[in-house]
Amino acid sequence: MEQLYKRFLEPTPQFWKNIQKAGLALGVIGGAFIASPVTILVSIGSYLIMGSSIIVGLSQLTSTER
Repeated sequence: MEQLYKRFLEPTPQFWKNIQKAGLALGVIGGAFIASPVTILVSIGSYLIMGSSIIVGLSQLTSTER
């Protein structure tokens, strides 16, 4: 657990920062889908938000240190 906390605080490489931004954009799109009254869009939106949270979380744990 201590190693995860350490990796979370280390600098993130530029490539993974771009992946984070794409994941955040997916989360925003998912939020807009959830606000829709159409049922199928709500379920798609929930999947987009779940996927974006995984993408952003995992990309934050990457570091340049070995």
